[in-house]
Amino acid sequence: MKEHRDTASAAESKWDSTADVVSPPRTGSRSEIARIVALVQLPPPVHGASLMNQYVTSHASILHSYSWRTIPLRFASALGDIGKARPAKLMALCRVWIEVVRVCIRHRPDLAYFTLSPCGWAFVRDLTIVGILKTLRIPTLFHLHGRGMLASTRPRPLQPFYRWAFAGSTVIHLSQSLYEEVSDLVPLNRFHVVPNGIPDSWRGEARRQGTADDACTILYVSNMMLEKGPLDLLRAVAYLRDRGTTVRCSFVGPFLTDDFRKRFEKIVKENRLEQQVLVHGALYDDKRDAVLGEAGIFAFPSFYRPEAFPLVVLEAMSHGLPVVAARVGALEEIVDDGITGFLVPPGDVTGLAEKLLQLYRDRSLRRRMGTNGRSKYLERYTLSAFVQRLTEVIDSCLTASARDRV
Repeated sequence: MKEHRDTASAAESKWDSTADVVSPPRTGSRSEIARIVALVQLPPPVHGASLMNQYVTSHASILHSYSWRTIPLRFASALGDIGKARPAKLMALCRVWIEVVRVCIRHRPDLAYFTLSPCGWAFVRDLTIVGILKTLRIPTLFHLHGRGMLASTRPRPLQPFYRWAFAGSTVIHLSQSLYEEVSDLVPLNRFHVVPNGIPDSWRGEARRQGTADDACTILYVSNMMLEKGPLDLLRAVAYLRDRGTTVRCSFVGPFLTDDFRKRFEKIVKENRLEQQVLVHGALYDDKRDAVLGEAGIFAFPSFYRPEAFPLVVLEAMSHGLPVVAARVGALEEIVDDGITGFLVPPGDVTGLAEKLLQLYRDRSLRRRMGTNGRSKYLERYTLSAFVQRLTEVIDSCLTASARDRV
């Protein structure tokens, strides 16, 4: 297995200087500008939700439209630390409680913008913050970035707490198809859809859209963990090789555990894929753009239960790559099957391999689907489109809150 390593820690260090409180805008009087407190996960660690929150809390139009104060929710030091209980996390939560009380009492925000964790112990943790906001009578806008809130899957003891937390609040989710997650908690008039959007980093260079003889590269970009599907992709590559088609595959992303790294390497060795598989580790900025620019197909075979609206798929579309993805979360909305890429059932290695082979053998199809994908990205999934939709929802919440106070 060819391998190039790049640690996430170096890339994540650039986020350490993020200020805990963003200064209010300099134009207009404080009485004219709505006051908003944002309780959001920020990098590090770097993941989809924390990146979207970084975009929100640093975007010029947001900071100039509102008196915006950010309280970062940083409980994990790295991706592998998410979900693990440590005393330091309790101390961090206590600091958040104190800061929320201080900001809400001193500045009396008109709205709390809260990226609530949808399930697990993280939801229980966030409930304590919800309790403070409700006690201080701060109107709340929840922005959900993942799945996991279906009534049938919520732990029975927590059912009343879900109803209590969402009572009277407004919710943003990533797709209309995800309304079922909260349909018993939030009426439609308090539910809004704001699809994710990302900056456009594609510079328009010529893409390596060669024929099979040009060894078009299949690219995977995500965390290296079982549920994201990298082993399924390895097996699909082996399936194609055993049937006479040798493809190259690049993996970009950090291994979350050493055990999974060893498991991945074992499958590579057992299937004799050392010359076909390249592992980069975590790549960011220009290095990441370069790998995206050299690829011909993007594969995302995730069966991760919370998967909702993966930014890496938008990133691939923005770079003009056709996408082969598992049919999970809102991917049916993002990827137009047969137009911008292909969708396969989660865990279907044979189906994944066949769709990859179809694209691999057909340069014109790759180019057509990639062009369609970039057009869709430019139409719906740019960062400016995301911010515009978000500010519209925030403004509607502020208007409704002001009306309720009259």
